[in-house]
Amino acid sequence: MANNENERCDQAKWTENIEIRTATPYDIVYIDRLQHEAFPGDVLLMSRDEMISRIRGAKKGEILVASGDNKVVAYCVLTDRPFRPWTGWDFLAVSPTHWRLGIATKLTEEVCRCATRPFIRGFVRSKNKGALSHYKKIGFFQTGRKRKFYSDGDDAIVLLKPLLGYWHSFFRRGY
Repeated sequence: MANNENERCDQAKWTENIEIRTATPYDIVYIDRLQHEAFPGDVLLMSRDEMISRIRGAKKGEILVASGDNKVVAYCVLTDRPFRPWTGWDFLAVSPTHWRLGIATKLTEEVCRCATRPFIRGFVRSKNKGALSHYKKIGFFQTGRKRKFYSDGDDAIVLLKPLLGYWHSFFRRGY
C-alpha cells in the first residue's frame, strides 16, 4: 500500500511540473514518434515537413506540447480553417506511459484557452471510451458521427465545446 502511495505522489509531482507550450523544431522527433505510437496506420498523420510548416507558421495551425523533465509526453494540433466557427483539434495524444496523470486535462484546458473561435471541435474514436468519458466530463458534447472514418473501420465521434470565455470577451468588446 505504501508503495502505491509513493508512486501516486511521484506522479502528482511530475504532473505539477508539466509545461504546456508551443512546439519548437526540436520537438518534431518526439511528436512524430508519439503520433505513430498513438495513431498507428492512420493515413492522416502529419509528415515532418507539415510539422515544420505549422511550427514556423507557414501553415495555419499551432502545435502544443506537454513536456516535463525535457521530455515531450503529449501533443495537440490546433487548426482554424476558413469559414468555420470552431477551432479544430486535429490530434491530441498522450504517451501511454503517462496516461491517467491529468496531462490530457491540462493540455485540453490550454487548447481551449488558445482557441480563437467560439467553439472547439475534434474527433475521437468510438472505441475510445476513456477519452469520450474524459471529454464529456469537461464540457464537450457529441454533435455527430463519421462512419468508418478511420482506416480500421472505426467511427469518429464528433465532439464540440462552446468556449464561454470567447463569448464573454466578445460582448465586452461591445459587439
